[in-house]
Amino acid sequence: DIAARGIDIPELQMVINYELPEGTDDFTHRVGRTGRAQHKGSVISLLTIHDYNTFSKIEKDLRLNIKREIYQGFELTDKQPRQKRPVKKTLREKKGYIDYDKKRKYTYAAQKKKKSEQKKK
Repeated sequence: DIAARGIDIPELQMVINYELPEGTDDFTHRVGRTGRAQHKGSVISLLTIHDYNTFSKIEKDLRLNIKREIYQGFELTDKQPRQKRPVKKTLREKKGYIDYDKKRKYTYAAQKKKKSEQKKK
């Protein structure tokens, strides 16, 4: 993106954004390499589902109405396998508490641990 600022490539007809620029300024400088000096130019931006919000913000900031084309086999999906997050224990579970009828009781392991810690003191 830094190199794109100030570079003049005569009669550049197309810019392809393989990775979407992070912001409006970078997008402007990158696509501004095409269509200079009364020449026509085109820009293709390849997007993933994760780029969609950034691209919509760039489009809004620059007041653009960009034609979107989705090619067969390249539909926008999020069908990547999701990784399951490990279930975190609550603080009560970490301390070994179990609620039975709203009464707090220690599990056997927690009681044993507490007794061994008291003996060490």
